[in-house]
Amino acid sequence: MTNQLALYSGGNRVEPFTSPCTARPSEEQRFQKLMREHHYLGALPKISETLWYVASFADQWVALLSFSAAALKCSARDRWIGWHFPNLASRILSLCQNRLPRDWQTVFHHPVVLLETFVDPQQFRGTIYMAANWIYVGDTKGFHRTRLSYRRYKNHAQRPTDAILAQLF
Repeated sequence: MTNQLALYSGGNRVEPFTSPCTARPSEEQRFQKLMREHHYLGALPKISETLWYVASFADQWVALLSFSAAALKCSARDRWIGWHFPNLASRILSLCQNRLPRDWQTVFHHPVVLLETFVDPQQFRGTIYMAANWIYVGDTKGFHRTRLSYRRYKNHAQRPTDAILAQLF
């Protein structure tokens, strides 16, 4: 299998066009120089996983191509793929919240009527809980539960957390 394609002009075969090949490390400066001179965005650095390709015709570079790993966030792409799940976290929380009373009764043989969580306001806002209609009821005193009792947090200097509740009845 060859990496050359035949090009025709006016029915006559012209010199072979070489299929694009990855740019060698020794060609990267030239690649960047040409991008700076001829591309409207200029020279772009390699970000994450990137491959640069060079297409040649008669030993002349005629096209430069760059392929990089996908952007972390691109809503248009995510919608097209079907990866966009608006409010996913609060939807999952609501599904669990609806199922939990039945499962709790089955496993522990008594009802549960209230859910609680604690959010460190210096690190998080508790957005998914608020979106699922949980209620902020105040701050804790900076303790955490252990198997047998409660203790002050050692490395957080008894930093209070937000107490957030959901009623299940």
